[in-house]
Amino acid sequence: MAGDGGDLGDRAAVRAVERASYRLEGAAFETILADSGEKAIEVAEEHSVDVLLVDKNLPGIDGIETIRRLHQRDRNIEAVVITGYASIESVLAAIDLRAVDYLVKPLQSIDAIPAAVRRAARRRRRRLIADRMLDDLRREVHDRADDQDLTLLSDARERIERVYAALGRMRNVLFVGMSFDLGGGPRRLRDAGFTLYRTESGEEALAQCAAGAANVVIVADEGGDMSGLTFFDRLAELDGCPEAIFVTGARRLQSAIDALNRGASGYLITPLKDEAMLVRTVEQACRDHHERLYHYTLVSELNRMLTVLGDREVHGSARDRVAAALNVFDSRAASVAVVMYASARRGASEWNP
Repeated sequence: MAGDGGDLGDRAAVRAVERASYRLEGAAFETILADSGEKAIEVAEEHSVDVLLVDKNLPGIDGIETIRRLHQRDRNIEAVVITGYASIESVLAAIDLRAVDYLVKPLQSIDAIPAAVRRAARRRRRRLIADRMLDDLRREVHDRADDQDLTLLSDARERIERVYAALGRMRNVLFVGMSFDLGGGPRRLRDAGFTLYRTESGEEALAQCAAGAANVVIVADEGGDMSGLTFFDRLAELDGCPEAIFVTGARRLQSAIDALNRGASGYLITPLKDEAMLVRTVEQACRDHHERLYHYTLVSELNRMLTVLGDREVHGSARDRVAAALNVFDSRAASVAVVMYASARRGASEWNP
């Protein structure tokens, strides 16, 4: 946790940080306090840091720059920003840095902090655990298993590699309710190898997303049959949903915060000052979606292996560690997503802007 909270006053800031720390420790998190961004970076050099809860306004380097520098050391550190002085520029910077939440003081409830940190920790675990556990199980089986189990692992590895190869060919972008002029941005996306689809209907777009038709969905804040934020809420209910980018023609701070806290991969304000920005934002969102599908594939294969291996004692500790690690995943959602994108169907017509 990095916090100064000068906007609260020194004593109030200290009390606020202490309350947050106590609440997090009560939720089974281990906390380390830092009174500046520089100190947070020092802490990260000495300790393994999963989540950074950082005040935007810090002495020295600010919270956004602290996140940026920590990501240079470990891109998997997740961040939650908290501030009493929100600005649309800082929200956009937080989205660009893949922050999980942007909390504005005064908070309606102190429980918002452990809830945000829990979401951040879950996202980090998704990135790290599947790879580690697959390696763990592979080493254990290679050391102690029979030929049948080696064949099992070999088959799983081939399936994972096929999925990984197929992901590189999945570059589908769905535009929803677009009432804004993105200039030549969509044409640049098509030239970059993306396949584009477009619909005015949010309901139709949700059906397409549920069928695995898009890796990235670009949503207008207005237009069509539902608002952009309503679409975000509905999209989050889908298993294995695509990454989503929010597009608006107005610089509204609250809508930017709402989009970030709903998991937006990007937030674009039109008219675009730089059409290449759309391509960069979509490229990153597509990579994030591919990464998530890859991890879901690993989770599905680990579940399959555990089922086959059953309770054989020879696999003891490794099986238990993998089983425990899988508890942080929504294994059902992972399995649904893998099948969904493997058999993706597209009812929308391809868009050639």
